[in-house]
Amino acid sequence: MFIHVPGAKIQPPRREVICDDALRWIEKTKSFPLGSMVFTSLPDMSEVVEMAPRFEDWENFFMKAVRSILMALPEGGVATFYQTDVRLPGVGQVSKAFLVLQAAQVPGIRLKWHKIVHFGTVDQPTWNSVQFTHLLCFGKGAASVQRVVHSFATGSTIPDVVERGVKPTGLRKGACCMGINATSAVMKWAVRRLPGHLNHLKVNRKTDGSGGPNNWKAAR
Repeated sequence: MFIHVPGAKIQPPRREVICDDALRWIEKTKSFPLGSMVFTSLPDMSEVVEMAPRFEDWENFFMKAVRSILMALPEGGVATFYQTDVRLPGVGQVSKAFLVLQAAQVPGIRLKWHKIVHFGTVDQPTWNSVQFTHLLCFGKGAASVQRVVHSFATGSTIPDVVERGVKPTGLRKGACCMGINATSAVMKWAVRRLPGHLNHLKVNRKTDGSGGPNNWKAAR
């Protein structure tokens, strides 16, 4: 879905790791580089209780983070969110997909595809927590431009239901990581469907337990 800009200079591949408060970094950056792809999983309530002690505080933080990411997308850029619902006593099931879609009401932003990442056993009840994750991909671009790249942007190479796969072991926050199979599916889609000469941006929470709740890694 990344769009080639005629006359644009092709940059050699590089890797840059930025350790900073993600929202503050996005605010300073204003806009991601042309051709960026954001792949992220925003923190759950239990991970930001110090800064968002109430459900309403977390909800506001969550939606602000989604809007900040989408507003910073360049023309032709995409952002994919990996979010797992939670069930709260007295509240019910909190649909993070619903919150992401609500926050995504940003001019020029369109939902490209929505997949389900499953873990656990199919057709068996789960008593305490859900056993699936939402995978939502959004793109930025005018409607006329979106039609040109439609066949490349609908996620047709990713199954509608994806097996999560194992999570990294030996990490302090390994339980909060994405599954390797789901991550691989998204990155393969990006490599196959997005022009390879453009930059790719991957944003993930740090998994070493250091820094604040917004302290994610950004590798460009």
